Order: sequence, then structure tokens, then C-alpha cells
Amino acid sequence: MLMFSVLLFAAAVLFLAAGLRMRKRGRGMIHDYHQTEVRQADEKAYGKAFERALYVMALSDAAAGTAALLGESKMLLAVSIALLGAGHLIALGMMARAPKKYQGRFL
Repeated sequence: MLMFSVLLFAAAVLFLAAGLRMRKRGRGMIHDYHQTEVRQADEKAYGKAFERALYVMALSDAAAGTAALLGESKMLLAVSIALLGAGHLIALGMMARAPKKYQGRFL
């Protein structure tokens, strides 16, 4: 479980770093074809939507890693995987909703 936790914490750091970089660079990290129809007035909000999703992924990875550190039981492993899966599904939903809101189309 220790190696699982280390991997989750490393992924959390990477997602957090990506979110912080997105905050600094704005929507420049998003592929061009994902932002073709975004109005100039909505550019900041569009980037923030993706930034928040990256923070949710980082938080879910950190929470899952913490749960995995609490012990070796199958129940804690299940909780850890549930936290990881739920957090990533929520974040992916947030990332999928942003183009719909700011471009009028899904992905």
C-alpha cells in the first residue's frame, strides 16, 4: 500500500502543478481545437474551468493516497479506489462540461 500511496501522491503533485501552471498561463495549455469557438470574453473562465478540474483530480489523488496509508485492509483499499475513481469522474465531467458551456458543443 505504501507504493500505491507514493504513486497517488506523485500524481497529485503533477495535477496540482498542471493546475498552477494553467493559472499562470491561462488557456494556453488547452489544445487549439478545444478552444476554437470560445469568445474572447470567456477565455479566462474557460481556462479556470479546466484549472478547477485539475485541482479536483489532485485532491482526489491526495485523499486516495491518504486513505491507502491508513492500513492494509481490503476495505481501505476499496475506499481509496472509490475516492480516486469518484474524484476523477467528477473532474472529467467538469472538463467535458466546459466546452459545452463556453463553445456550445460537447468536446
